[in-house]
Amino acid sequence: MSLFKAEWKNIWNNKMMRVVLIVIATIPLLYGSLFLASMWDPYAKVNHLPVAIVNQDQPVTQDRKKLAVGDDLVENLKKSKNMDFHYVNKAKANKEIKSGKYYMIVTIPHDFSKNATTLADKQPKKMKLDYTTTSGYNYIAMKISTAAVTEMKAKLNKEIIDSYSKTIYAALGSAGKGMGKAANGADKLTSNLGTAKNGAGKLVDGTKSLGTGVKKYTNGVQTFVAGTDKYADGTNKLATGVQKLNDGTQTLKQGAKPLANGVNKLATGSDNLATGEKQYVAGTNKLANGVSKLNAGTQKLQKGTGSLSSGVAKLSAGSANLADGVSQYVAGTNSMISGVQKLNDGATEVKTKTASLPTDAANLSDGANQVAAGVTQVSSQMSDVAKQLAAIASSSTDPKTQAALQKVLAAMTSPDNQQQMSALAAGSTQMVNGATALKENVPGLTAGLNKIIDGATEANKGSDALKTNGVDLKQGANNLESGAAELNAKVPDLTSGINDLATGAKQANAGGQQLQSNGSALVSGANQLNNGLGQLKGNVPTLTGGINQLANGASQAANGATQLQAKTGDLENGGHQLTANSGTLNNGVGQLGDGVGTLDNGLGKLGDGSDTLATALHDGANKISANKPNAKTYLQFSEPVITHHHEDTPVPNNGTGMAPYMISIGLWVGSLAFMMMYSLSTTALLPKNAWEWLKTKYSVIGFVGILQGLFIFLGLQKFLGLQIMHPVQTIFLIWAASFAFMSIIGFLITGLGRVGNFFALLMLIIQISSAGGTYPLQITGGIFPKISPFLPITHAVFGLRESISIGHPIYGQMAILIGFGLVFTFFNYLVLHRKQHTVMKLAMKEA
Repeated sequence: MSLFKAEWKNIWNNKMMRVVLIVIATIPLLYGSLFLASMWDPYAKVNHLPVAIVNQDQPVTQDRKKLAVGDDLVENLKKSKNMDFHYVNKAKANKEIKSGKYYMIVTIPHDFSKNATTLADKQPKKMKLDYTTTSGYNYIAMKISTAAVTEMKAKLNKEIIDSYSKTIYAALGSAGKGMGKAANGADKLTSNLGTAKNGAGKLVDGTKSLGTGVKKYTNGVQTFVAGTDKYADGTNKLATGVQKLNDGTQTLKQGAKPLANGVNKLATGSDNLATGEKQYVAGTNKLANGVSKLNAGTQKLQKGTGSLSSGVAKLSAGSANLADGVSQYVAGTNSMISGVQKLNDGATEVKTKTASLPTDAANLSDGANQVAAGVTQVSSQMSDVAKQLAAIASSSTDPKTQAALQKVLAAMTSPDNQQQMSALAAGSTQMVNGATALKENVPGLTAGLNKIIDGATEANKGSDALKTNGVDLKQGANNLESGAAELNAKVPDLTSGINDLATGAKQANAGGQQLQSNGSALVSGANQLNNGLGQLKGNVPTLTGGINQLANGASQAANGATQLQAKTGDLENGGHQLTANSGTLNNGVGQLGDGVGTLDNGLGKLGDGSDTLATALHDGANKISANKPNAKTYLQFSEPVITHHHEDTPVPNNGTGMAPYMISIGLWVGSLAFMMMYSLSTTALLPKNAWEWLKTKYSVIGFVGILQGLFIFLGLQKFLGLQIMHPVQTIFLIWAASFAFMSIIGFLITGLGRVGNFFALLMLIIQISSAGGTYPLQITGGIFPKISPFLPITHAVFGLRESISIGHPIYGQMAILIGFGLVFTFFNYLVLHRKQHTVMKLAMKEA
């Protein structure tokens, strides 16, 4: 009997062996069908997944309508029945999720509806939907729950966006009306911009005229500066002349007091002289009477020659004293006359030199007023120019033009410029006040000079008469002195000749008559002198007052001239600053001209843009008015993007997608169970060779492999409804995989013994992780994607996917599995060949 028949006869005769083979052949079906049945279509049973719903939302009122988004969401969930929703409070939900009764809690917060109304707020708030999962109890349940929340969120977003879209379209309708009004306004703006452009053209012309005026202003400022230079020279000369006048008047003032004192003393002396003259006249009268008595009593004189000699001696001494007094009087009179003459000459010279003073003072006052008026006019013009420039700057839209105008305005209105203009105005005001004071004091000064001159003239006239009378008086006094001296000299001879005495008495009598006659003239001259001195004394206060007024006016004039001279520098500096600022103003006007040109161009472009804007606004308003939203519009707004899923390799359910993986794992488990029960090392008869041994064992292995393939192939279609795209390719691929798996496991167990069982189980664990059955190999990471191509289950899984669901040819995967089977069949042959030699040696020893 051959080894093949003996092996199968042994199996057939062993009832338990037959049962075992049949049961082992069903292991892949049992493994795959039971596992796939538990996950065949879990997503169709999500409605059995318990989820807690906690609604804490508080309804709100919007536009007089109640808004309760939380309640609406709960109602929609009750209608949907997508999951096993339990509507409970927060405390119960937290308790049950910890026990594993609920896989998720969905909490609708209290401000859910309130936040839905914040779309138009400056800081709109999102509607937050809280959910709690328990991935520790079941991770897949957490993923399913999360997907449900995502779907819930999408539906809520759609509903809320639909509500928002209605609000927005209503606002767009109002916006369309407003846009129409804006378009009309833009039309008016375009029209007004045309007017503005015409105004800008006029502004360009006005700017050119302004430039011409500024040039004239610059020339006028330069002329003004030249005039201020000449004015400064004139004020310097005026200050020098007024200072000299002040010095002269101060000297005159200083001399006026001694003059008044001298005149007073002269008047007092004149009074004394008048008194002396009266006494003198009385003496001459007495002298004449005495001479008459002398002539009458010559005889008696002869008797009293001693007394006569004594009297003559006294007469001589008295006449000498009289002559000395008359000499002093004449000398004082001459000094007074000389002083009066100098006073007259000085007053006349002052009057001559100050003859043009009223005219000069009037001209100076007029010039000061003109200067002050010019300063005021310049300040006013600068203020007007500044206002015009400010108005132009505020109306300009060009930043460069505005910057240039602001720079000019800053220069014109700077504190330094304002301070200089204020100083210039104050200086001009002080100059006007000084000139006015000088002008007002000139008449008093002139009147004082005239009074001085008149008084000096009258004093001069009186001094002439006084001088004449003084000469006569002096001559008479000299004659008297001379006569007295002669008389005194001849007294000794008197006693010698009475005749001579009589003659002398006659002569003395005649002289006494003449002296008495001259005494009247002397009294008359003294009276005239006294009257003239009285007039002179009466005019001295007027003269002193005039001199004081002249001195005060000269001092004021000197102060005014000094202030005028001091402010002249400020005036010159102001003029030079005006010159400098006029250059800046000229540059600013040039920049203004450029800016106005830019403004004109900009207005043209703005007009074009406004016209375009008006057209666009009209078009937009028309389009918005023509857009009448409906339900489809709101749907488009709330759900503008839809997805169209095209499945290139459709799989009806999760079980179909997992079937290639479970079939492959089931075949490996069935092959492992069979090879652990059915050993390749034992035979019913002693094999002739390793090839016969291999064929016998592989006939049983092939039979069991075919049964495993048929059972799992037919059982999954029958019991679970597995749909296979290419059944023939699928069954042949299953048989090829069973052939490869049994060859590999047979080699491990036969070649390695019990250790081979461990390596076979280890290979199963490795291939479960690396075959890409549950997750794509790309996301498994680590070493698994690298070793996957070298593992047989990987090719079984991908081949079954192609034959069951994808529809691609499986020739490549089939060839690889058959290659695995042939390679390890050869390895089994080598193992059996080695064992066959061992068996033959044992048999030969027994024989």
